[in-house]
Amino acid sequence: MKKLLIVLKSLKRDYRPFPHAGTTKNLELLKYDKSLKSKANKACLEDFATRWIDKDSNNKVFRDTRLWLDKLIRAKGEDILFDKSVNEEFINKIGGHPHSFNYRKAWPKKAKSIMKKAGLVQLAKDIHFKNMTFKKAWRNK
Repeated sequence: MKKLLIVLKSLKRDYRPFPHAGTTKNLELLKYDKSLKSKANKACLEDFATRWIDKDSNNKVFRDTRLWLDKLIRAKGEDILFDKSVNEEFINKIGGHPHSFNYRKAWPKKAKSIMKKAGLVQLAKDIHFKNMTFKKAWRNK
């Protein structure tokens, strides 16, 4: 299957496969095809980590956040990424500002609430450090 990634006029990416990407047809495709949705989610996260949060980004918010993360990792090691306060600060840095991940002032508060209620920091720790599958880590929370 050919993979086509189209950047729409709004600068949002369309992760649907060819021939649907960039069209107004089958917009619900990812809603009903779990395999395609999983691939699209992975591609979106990959984009976020490699294109958005990048030290060479044209966006000051993302560039500064990446430099902050790099400095933090150099000082304290990669394990610091699993610290709740670091994750909260990351959310504050990438959201709630003009030209950020989500410019709405309420977004960081909502994202931190979801992170806390879902137990995402502990979930990530279990998956990374204890080599649990997502399903097993989710059941253990």
